[in-house]
Amino acid sequence: MGKNLGADREVQEVKKEEKIDDYLREVLKRWNLNQIKNQKCPICQEKAMRVTESTYDLPYFKKIILFNMKCDRCNFKFNDIYIEDLKDPIRCALVIENSEHLNALVIRSVAGTIRVPELGAFIEPGPVAQPFITTVEGVFIRIKNMLETAIRWAETEKQKERGREVLRKLEMVLKAKMKVTLEIDDLFGNSTIIHEDVRMRPLTEEEVMKLAEKIPVFKIKYAGD
Repeated sequence: MGKNLGADREVQEVKKEEKIDDYLREVLKRWNLNQIKNQKCPICQEKAMRVTESTYDLPYFKKIILFNMKCDRCNFKFNDIYIEDLKDPIRCALVIENSEHLNALVIRSVAGTIRVPELGAFIEPGPVAQPFITTVEGVFIRIKNMLETAIRWAETEKQKERGREVLRKLEMVLKAKMKVTLEIDDLFGNSTIIHEDVRMRPLTEEEVMKLAEKIPVFKIKYAGD
């Protein structure tokens, strides 16, 4: 009898998938990850989305949780950061006066709105917003990159010159030669600036309502629900 190559190929594929699953289980265990499969994707509506949570201990906080969603069908991705012990709507503000302040740690979730009032610069939440952990200097570099892109795409010379003016001020800020204030508002309290000079206050009801209009919402179905 001839050898059934099709059957052998199917067996090999099954064994390959089993090895991949074993590897993923080992990774999840080693890095303290929790994963839920076959969730409904908000984009393609197929039950092909994987939701992964990983936890890390961070100085000044009990724990931070990194949250990731990825659809295996349409490749939709969504990431966020949660801080376990900060939950109320909050504003964090740090006046940047020296190089030490530039090195302060910044945690921004997708719900975080970042502003630098003196520069008229801001980073708002939205469906494609990405969380990040960086320094104050890193935040300013992100703003600088976005500003340079905006200058290139500006339609008028007046808009370009306005952008260049803000860029010159930003360069001074990065050299700690200009004082500005970095503010972060977060509806869920999952963004913050870590420094002893940071000022924090609860958001007002009006501020909460304005932020709520821009926050993406996803529903995850857990086993047993």
